[in-house]
Amino acid sequence: MVGDKTLIEASDVMQKAMRKSDHIRRWSGEEFLMILRSSDLEAAKHVAQKLKGTLEQFQFSVVGKVTASFGVTAFRAGEDFNTLLSRADKALYLAKKNGRNRVESIT
Repeated sequence: MVGDKTLIEASDVMQKAMRKSDHIRRWSGEEFLMILRSSDLEAAKHVAQKLKGTLEQFQFSVVGKVTASFGVTAFRAGEDFNTLLSRADKALYLAKKNGRNRVESIT
């Protein structure tokens, strides 16, 4: 219950900090998937850094403060969704391996 409430709050906080054309959805467990339209890798990393900072500053109702790790990549022409998702997942696990509460990217 506490975890679900925190995840809902995190989703709301991130959605409000994103552009109207961007989308965020809970992917699995404590993971979210964000689709940033018309954004290259550098722009996506900037958004992730902004969201990381926004989450760090937010006072969650039940748990207080939280941190987040982000894995960022960009779509390559001709690739399928699973390949893109696999690369994003690798970037996320790199962020977790390198100390958490950070943004990592894979080109």
